[in-house]
Amino acid sequence: MFLNRTKKLILLALILTLNISTTYGQNQTDNMGKEFLFSFLETHLAPVKISFSISCRTYPNSIALTAYPIPTLNITIYRKDTVINFTNALITPNASSFINTNIRISSIKDISVYALNSSTKSSDIATIVPINNIPYNPHYYINTFKGDKGSGGNNSSEFSVLAIDDSCTINILPSADVITYGGSLNTSDQKDTLIKRLLRRNQLIYLQTIDSQSLAGSKIWNSVGCKRFVVFEGCKASRILTNDATCSGVDHLFNQSRPIELQGKTYTTLPFQGLNKGYLVQIVAAEKNTSLFIDGNFIKTMNEREVYLYNNKTNVSNCIKADKNISVTQLMKSGVCNGSLIGNPSIMTVLPDNQLTQNVQFMAPTTIELSTTPAEFYVGITCPKQNLSSIFINNIRIDTTKATVTCTNRAFINVKINALTGYTITSTKGFLAYLYANGNNESYATELGGAFEINKAKLSLEPNNATSCDTFHNFSFKATSDSLAIYFWKFGDGTTQNGDSIVNKIYNKTGTFKLNLFVNYLNSDGCKADTFEKTITIYKRPYFNLGKDTMLCYGEYYIMAPFVKPKSKFLWHNNSENRTFNATNTGLVYLTVTDSNKCTYTDSVQLKFINCDTNSIKVPNVFTPGTIDELNDYLEAEFTGFDKINGIIYNRWGVVVYRFTYPEDAYWDGNFHNQIGSPCPAGTYYYIYKFTNTKTNLIREVNGTVQLIR
Repeated sequence: MFLNRTKKLILLALILTLNISTTYGQNQTDNMGKEFLFSFLETHLAPVKISFSISCRTYPNSIALTAYPIPTLNITIYRKDTVINFTNALITPNASSFINTNIRISSIKDISVYALNSSTKSSDIATIVPINNIPYNPHYYINTFKGDKGSGGNNSSEFSVLAIDDSCTINILPSADVITYGGSLNTSDQKDTLIKRLLRRNQLIYLQTIDSQSLAGSKIWNSVGCKRFVVFEGCKASRILTNDATCSGVDHLFNQSRPIELQGKTYTTLPFQGLNKGYLVQIVAAEKNTSLFIDGNFIKTMNEREVYLYNNKTNVSNCIKADKNISVTQLMKSGVCNGSLIGNPSIMTVLPDNQLTQNVQFMAPTTIELSTTPAEFYVGITCPKQNLSSIFINNIRIDTTKATVTCTNRAFINVKINALTGYTITSTKGFLAYLYANGNNESYATELGGAFEINKAKLSLEPNNATSCDTFHNFSFKATSDSLAIYFWKFGDGTTQNGDSIVNKIYNKTGTFKLNLFVNYLNSDGCKADTFEKTITIYKRPYFNLGKDTMLCYGEYYIMAPFVKPKSKFLWHNNSENRTFNATNTGLVYLTVTDSNKCTYTDSVQLKFINCDTNSIKVPNVFTPGTIDELNDYLEAEFTGFDKINGIIYNRWGVVVYRFTYPEDAYWDGNFHNQIGSPCPAGTYYYIYKFTNTKTNLIREVNGTVQLIR
């Protein structure tokens, strides 16, 4: 059940601070949405003001604000940017009514929400992530800082867990001894002892350390079903650095924890303007054997839930890299030891380098201390250095000469802004942005939003081509995700593969196939797998046949017109694009056909033209076998273009005296069937010759008479 809050509604105190700006663009940030669920955390002093900085790109806009037990407040926004303040007056709802309870803001149109909790000389702000950008079954690793006893009382490290969906089975593994409020009961629990609570929709549980320990490294997850919930982390009051006697200021810490699924592996920190003694960077690992590097130097191998604190003493940008997803927060140091006379501790999430956005819209709210001199407000921007010239703030290009290049190809710039003024930052190439403010003993800081995808896995083809023109092409399918992913492939042809992030596949038939990749995650039982689908098409090549190598006669035309699909393109060996080709010369003829699917096929034929003229066939009309001169002893034909003769010799009574096939058999020698000792008498004989070209099947028949003389 909820924390007990029974305050009677008497009067609504709203102070609306409005500003008009004419620039707006397409929403490409992660902090724009229509529904937000969150909670504030306790401060070391009673809150004096709760502020909601709301920006929208189309207006007027209607929002509804509910904070149990406060009934829903319906508010109309008439301008692009609005700050709604609830003060700690004697009327309700006042600032105290919003602490440790669920707060829901819903809107007709997309808005961004920044929530500020302010007490005397103490404040912090958080960017609220819309519900639709929270993944199902998220895993959170708390990344806050320890409390400070020196400021009086128990200024505990703390966090809250708030259910978006009904029946969340919340598991908490705290990194410190805690007191747990809310849920089904209030208990005291020891460090590293599993806490399990069932939360209904909108219910929350709230944990504080029993002393000034840190809850950094605590793990939170859902174990039954597929549910969403949000986590807010911070500290009632913290002194950073605790061991430095000059760090006199303490301040409240408040931040929305981002699920590890929305974190990354490469980060660039933002130096705070004027705080010349630097800041702290705190890193939490989500997996064992995580290799951590800072500024290119190997730091250590971290275990799951391990916390690493890095003290940046010179206010330069740090380049942070790991081989697995990590959580990174950046903390301002306490007053004086930060190198300035203003400012105090605050906490903000560092966004991964790859989550560049193209549009951010915001207004910087104020507190009592941050509304008077020497209060300073800044927007900090990091991006690849080549993106700097594409960044505009309220339609004015940023002064790139004031940027500092860091991390080889990264750059950062801090731009001083005015409080309670609406700002829009745009870029065609992308950037990351942060908002921070420093005043007398007070400060706040938050990320302004980056672009990311809810799906944790991606599917790609290498090379990036989902079609092939043959059945022996080797497709390389590659999935990228975090190291907790489990892959299952269905290739669409009845075959499957399990476990590998990179697979090679050959489809042995043509057709269209639905490739499906199913990605599950450890500790995410109950959620549907991330599913990716691609259509793989294997086309048949435009096969054709130009025929066998051929021998032809001079003067003939060999016409080639292969039958292929319509809209196919022809390219002959002579660069002709005609659909037919008339060959008249000896040589190699080849054709490449490209069909409408851009599939190609090439075939060739060798042609040889020869002299097939019948005038080249000469058969003697007389021969004299058996004479003394030994000339003209055979009936021999002279010819070209043929390689075979079938011949028949008749006498004048029609009797076949010789039948032969040349070159297997000899020509007629004047004897009966060419038998020695059986001479045929002198006289007139008749012949029929059939000349054949066995390669071209060309046939010529010649007949006539021959006079045999002895």
